[in-house]
Amino acid sequence: MDINHSWGADLIVGPTGDLSLVDGDSETKQRILRRLLTNNATPGTGNVEAVIGDYRFQQDYGAGIPRRIGTNLNVDATKTQITAQMLQELGVAQTPEPTVFVRRIAGGVQCTLSYTSAITNTPQILDFTVS
Repeated sequence: MDINHSWGADLIVGPTGDLSLVDGDSETKQRILRRLLTNNATPGTGNVEAVIGDYRFQQDYGAGIPRRIGTNLNVDATKTQITAQMLQELGVAQTPEPTVFVRRIAGGVQCTLSYTSAITNTPQILDFTVS
């Protein structure tokens, strides 16, 4: 069980006045979004400086999808990275492997993720837009 917190939103107060909690498939979806929208570190190359990730003590955490907005998006590389990041979440079944659809939209990226829950063994879909 974890604190119920959707990316970009405020914390939610539960019915007893405490922080709302989340578990199961809803928690997995929140964890996937957090992982994909968190910027990881990128090594410096030549004249380009290295970029520190959002989690200073776990620099390889995250896919950094927001950082890709406004760049020449490599859809295949993005799909591969999203899949690899998703498979690190305990709530995502390893088989069958998640299906990732990524497309450029005006000013952003739209993603649709299909995977099987390792918790309930049911198909899950997560659809989000980053702009």
